[in-house]
Amino acid sequence: LTKAHAHHQKGVAGIEAHEVAEHAAGLFLVLPLDPRAPLRDDELEVLRAAFAGRMAIAVWRHLEDDDRRRQLASLETSRRYDIPIVASARPLYHHRSRKPLADVVRCIRLKTTLDRAGTSLGSNAEADVKGFARMQRLFPSHPEWLARSVAIAERCHFSLSELRYNFP
Repeated sequence: LTKAHAHHQKGVAGIEAHEVAEHAAGLFLVLPLDPRAPLRDDELEVLRAAFAGRMAIAVWRHLEDDDRRRQLASLETSRRYDIPIVASARPLYHHRSRKPLADVVRCIRLKTTLDRAGTSLGSNAEADVKGFARMQRLFPSHPEWLARSVAIAERCHFSLSELRYNFP
């Protein structure tokens, strides 16, 4: 996060694929793809080489208009680069009731009002943390995506007490 914010104005972040790749050792990359901001072929190749079998493309369904387009783009990238897909909730908040707060925070970041935010806010409260049963209902035709997600989660051992901030 520090590196992603270091060379950008406040409220904007960005990190190059090669910078992520430099820190790939021991990590698993779950890559959310957005066709509105696609990765270049060379960026995907850098990440694929660095993570060598420890990489998957995240597909999520927030029951919005662009779900199908995003899923088709992810399927194409998966096929083209031989990267497996995992099902993701891609949560922005822990509970559906927190969407109004998330909307306010997004408006602050975008320097706009709720009235003017329009389509920059999610159309529903589907960007919450979901249990396995809800994920199964969202991905009934892809149990293998769910199985991969579970396999990755089982490999994760993390505690918030492990976080340390290193000032640049």
